[in-house]
Amino acid sequence: MLAAATLLMLAASAAASERCFMGYKYKMDNISLPAVQAEEHCSAFGGHLASILDVREQTFVEGVVPSQCTFGVWLGLNDIKAEGSYENLDGAPTDKFANWNKGEPDGGAENDCVMMHTVPTAKSSYGAWNAFTCYAPACFVCKKATEECNVNDELLWHRYCQGESAACPPGTET
Repeated sequence: MLAAATLLMLAASAAASERCFMGYKYKMDNISLPAVQAEEHCSAFGGHLASILDVREQTFVEGVVPSQCTFGVWLGLNDIKAEGSYENLDGAPTDKFANWNKGEPDGGAENDCVMMHTVPTAKSSYGAWNAFTCYAPACFVCKKATEECNVNDELLWHRYCQGESAACPPGTET
């Protein structure tokens, strides 16, 4: 997505696999792990599998996914504790934003973890979320709150959107 690519050039970066956005640091690796092991990897980074709280963050995460991740990306959203009751591993609210694929979440005890599609298919669009078995290996994005990301990302986003508002998600152009 053009907006995410341009935003990435503006965002502060501590390393090639890490990016800052809205006061959080995101870590992306070109490895595939089942969701539980991916969360352990994120915990070692000091965070959790990413929670996505609004359309701007969705666009950002879509833009930082490594091109080698052609199956999907684990998010921190799941219903492991109670079927149909989704929660984020980092405790972030789940009632503000969702990007479910059509017909999702489809339920079923074996589909407890949430994956974001990284390749459009006949059944899903790029970035759409699906409930999926937690045991499948997939790429993942880690997220942690940090003081290191003190650039004014909000200002950068607004400057970009004022210049090319057609490329920004609806409702984020201000």
